[in-house]
Amino acid sequence: EKGKPEISIVRFSAIARTLPEIMAENNLTWIDSLLVECTADELALVLQSLSFMSRTVVVPTWELLLRIRVDLDNASNNEAVQLFRVGHAKSLPDFVLYNTALYEHEDTVELQLIHKHIATSSLKGSTLAKSLVAKESLPAIASRVQPVVEKARETLKWRKPNAVMYILLDGDRTSETIIAIKNIFKYFNAVYRYPLILFHEDTLEEESKHLIISQLSEYRDAIQFRTITLEPPPSVDKSAIPSRTDCDPDRSTIGYRNMCYFLLYTVHDILRDYEWHFRLDSDSLLISDVGYDIFRLMEQMGVRYGSRGVVREHKQCRSGLREFTDTFAGRYFPAPKFYEFLPPELTFYNNFEVSHRSLWLSDEFRAFVTDPRLLHGVYHERWGDAPLKTHYLAMALPLSQVHIFADVGYVHEPFLEGMPRGVWPFTNDWTLIDAAARYESASERDKELFYDPPTSKLSLHLSPPLMKKGSFLAMGEFAAAQRTELVRSGQWFHLPFQKRVKIDRALYSAGVVASAVPAAEAEYALDVALAKRAEILYSAGVARREETVRRLYGSKAETPLFRAAMPFPTYIWDFVWPAWNCPWMERWGAVSDGGKWVCNPDVLRHKSECIVYSFGVQTDVSFEEEVAEETSCQLRLFDPTVDDTPSHHKQFSFRKVGLGPVSDNRFRSIYPKFEEVTLSVNTLRELMGTLGDTHIDLLKVDIEYGEWTVFRQLEEDDFWPFDQLLIEIHLPPPPFPPFMAEEFFMFFDRLEQRGYRVFSIEQNLNPGAKDPPLPPIAAEVCFVRFPSQFAPAR
Repeated sequence: EKGKPEISIVRFSAIARTLPEIMAENNLTWIDSLLVECTADELALVLQSLSFMSRTVVVPTWELLLRIRVDLDNASNNEAVQLFRVGHAKSLPDFVLYNTALYEHEDTVELQLIHKHIATSSLKGSTLAKSLVAKESLPAIASRVQPVVEKARETLKWRKPNAVMYILLDGDRTSETIIAIKNIFKYFNAVYRYPLILFHEDTLEEESKHLIISQLSEYRDAIQFRTITLEPPPSVDKSAIPSRTDCDPDRSTIGYRNMCYFLLYTVHDILRDYEWHFRLDSDSLLISDVGYDIFRLMEQMGVRYGSRGVVREHKQCRSGLREFTDTFAGRYFPAPKFYEFLPPELTFYNNFEVSHRSLWLSDEFRAFVTDPRLLHGVYHERWGDAPLKTHYLAMALPLSQVHIFADVGYVHEPFLEGMPRGVWPFTNDWTLIDAAARYESASERDKELFYDPPTSKLSLHLSPPLMKKGSFLAMGEFAAAQRTELVRSGQWFHLPFQKRVKIDRALYSAGVVASAVPAAEAEYALDVALAKRAEILYSAGVARREETVRRLYGSKAETPLFRAAMPFPTYIWDFVWPAWNCPWMERWGAVSDGGKWVCNPDVLRHKSECIVYSFGVQTDVSFEEEVAEETSCQLRLFDPTVDDTPSHHKQFSFRKVGLGPVSDNRFRSIYPKFEEVTLSVNTLRELMGTLGDTHIDLLKVDIEYGEWTVFRQLEEDDFWPFDQLLIEIHLPPPPFPPFMAEEFFMFFDRLEQRGYRVFSIEQNLNPGAKDPPLPPIAAEVCFVRFPSQFAPAR
């Protein structure tokens, strides 16, 4: 402001005095760069100070440098920095994470945050603008601040990459598309405002387009619609294209194959004016704050292709593909980059794909996508764009220029799901493993569907390197064998397990699970911060339930089980919604009645010893079979109504006995279903004593109305030896007993008081098919105990 440069170095204690006080003492009104040095343990205190200021006054700096000294052997250090990396937008809403650096000899991490003005060249919506707009008009603010913004940008040598994001719209998924786009801006593009192009055919209804625009009006300046025509290239004989292919005949329509070719090449040709292309799908979701500019990261790391992970392609969908690429590589790439080591089934997941245009606009790629053999494969065999791009990249691109964004939270069901991992996205580590051993360890099913016998001695593998002094773990997807080695070698840098698609079937890391994670490490399977957050939300949900019941009906005892009053009928199940958010769930067993949701099943996968009790199997053991297939757990199966289970497994043991409130060989249920039947039952405590078990990892209960007396007895005995409960709760058919509502809420209260949290409810709609139809008088309810190995508190 005075027109002359001035350098002030001020050292102060955030505890003793506030930053405004320090600035006043030194006659400072603004700071070009604020440097804060601290340890990882002190980071929370620093953030508390800065966060407090951001809520009361503007943090008066364009650039904030946090230099954090870390102890690489201290697990909590990583957690502290990770929580800041993911959550900085909440504590410092005016700043974006711009860059990271690591001083190898000092064990110091530097995080560079810059003011959003510099990232967007705009004052709209910022805290600074809002705080000043009451005193000055927006043009006056802009004219006064813009020179400083330009100076700061020049100082930081900031250049916005020439990049574009794009989605191919599906007219049947308008609501999913709106949610997906909202998340793109919420977690990434609200700051950077890169153009987002929505490609669509002319069949997209105007109503859908208007709905998208109206729901996303605040981002309208960054969103473009572009009409395209999905059709085969002119050189393809349309009359010869089969209507379906052997690969996935239900989905392999001609339209689907046109889409594959569009995403393989045509879209990049359309976007040739942009240097970087970022593809997302219309029903895929970013689920956590990215925290940095993805395109700038690619530039800084010198990589040209990025994906969220790797998946497998079925043999049937790549018939003849490898033979074609072998021939093409021999002609155009006599020294292919990593093609020799690429497993044929490995595919970069390109529904999250960041790439440089030079990959797709080269003469070699043009020859690749116009080759008659490729066109025949796409339109007659249904070769997908993802495996074709992967094989081409293996020929043309050094592996060091491929990056996996493992730190970005992203979901695209049912193909890929991953919570953010790691502190920041340093380059992934690609290694080679024994191809023959990898093939031999695969299951027979996987060999049939996915794997080809290896043609080379080594196979590509994505894993983090062992941590060395002064370097962080590269946060890629990794197999249990590598993690076990880290633990055993004492180099374990605290990384909580995240949910992974079934270990023995998924190829996220293109490797093989050679050994299981030690049982002692299983407690880290669920991210501690997420578990704590879920507990907070659950407490709020229970309070809301109590308030809602009181407001509507006065008391729990007066709550009707089913209230048919229109237009808003209520069921008693509505009051016990699954308010505890288990971020990693899998459904095991039958699609309909009989299947169960399991919270954080990786805990069971990685335990060398675990116990599962299942009461009530009758003719359906699909759930138990999948538990046995996925884990090494011993399953104790019980049912007094059948002589044996419909199938057998080496991990099964069966007893013809039921679960009851007492041990009795002639026990009669008080409910109508078994009123004429006497059953042999035992208490849970007695059964566990007989079998020599002291703890149950997972308890499944489906005992047709018997659960009410059993759990009343468990409360009297104060006996709760299980961590996860999957139970079907049955209400008696109408007319309902007057005490039933109170008994219903008491059932949930007694479990919640002992730490059990509802994470899933599925109402059983089968009674609606009866004559006369009944309301949903049964529901599958799933509880997880907090804290427990499935949901750690520390």
